[in-house]
Amino acid sequence: MERFIRIFAVLLVLVLLLSFTSTSYAQGFKNLKAYYRGIKIFRNNNMVKIDIEPFIINGTTFVPLRALAELLDKEVDWDGKNYRIHIKDKGGNFGELYKIIQEQKETIEKQEARIKELEERLAKYEQSSLKDLEKRLNKEYGQYKDIKFDIKLEETRTEIKVKIYTDLKENKNNLKDLRAKGFNEYLKNIINEVRKEIRNKAIVGALIDSNKDNEILTFILNIGNSVDISFAVDRIEELELLLEWKYADNNGINELRLEKDDDEIEIILYVDRSKWNDLRESKQEELLEEIYKEIRKHFDGEIEGEIRNYSNNKKIYEFRYNKKGNVSIEY
Repeated sequence: MERFIRIFAVLLVLVLLLSFTSTSYAQGFKNLKAYYRGIKIFRNNNMVKIDIEPFIINGTTFVPLRALAELLDKEVDWDGKNYRIHIKDKGGNFGELYKIIQEQKETIEKQEARIKELEERLAKYEQSSLKDLEKRLNKEYGQYKDIKFDIKLEETRTEIKVKIYTDLKENKNNLKDLRAKGFNEYLKNIINEVRKEIRNKAIVGALIDSNKDNEILTFILNIGNSVDISFAVDRIEELELLLEWKYADNNGINELRLEKDDDEIEIILYVDRSKWNDLRESKQEELLEEIYKEIRKHFDGEIEGEIRNYSNNKKIYEFRYNKKGNVSIEY
């Protein structure tokens, strides 16, 4: 009996040992089915080679952790003692990142300061260059026929403005020289001279009455390489210049003058009598009515006028307008 008890005790110990071993095995290992399908990994459309091929278990794709971490620019540490995996960003902690940011910030600030210094030096150089160009323009273009001009250049970030000053009152008798074809060419030459020196900015200009410091007209060189002129009409002298510009040297009209008295404007047309008489009366009336419409854009009041022979200043006829702007001729 005692022997039987000993044998039973030994068998019980063996059963317990086997049971413990079986349980430990079940906790540490599992039988899994892995499927290999030739899975490839791409980073930014470029295939990446790794030592262990990815595989699929129960619909989930498994990739070696270290290979994946390197692709994501991470560091992986294995703690074999405690069975832990540590994943951290490359480049260290926040302090290191902050230090890098500060260094980059200082570099940017130095570069910005350098850029500002260079811009200031460039501005001084351009200003000096602009003054030299201004002097040259006044030397070459400071007089057009009998009219004297003072040319100034002003610069902004996007454009150069050519300001041409003249005494409108002093040059009243010479304004007929500012006729479209010749004066247009004069303005074009000035613009092209500026463009040779300054290529990265728009170039615009203005003719200015130096007495009143107001713009008589503005101009710009268009795509077709011709000068576009716009008149700023605030006074009778500017309107007279506009009408001269549009009508003188055409259809026998040699000169156009305006005289204003309170609310009445008188138009005086000096014509080449033979050329004027060659026009049909309907054409003469059409021209006079066009002049009336142009004046009406800027001034109210009564408008009348007369036609004079340019060669001897003798009156040929007078004309008047009704409220609708229709002209009537009185010999």
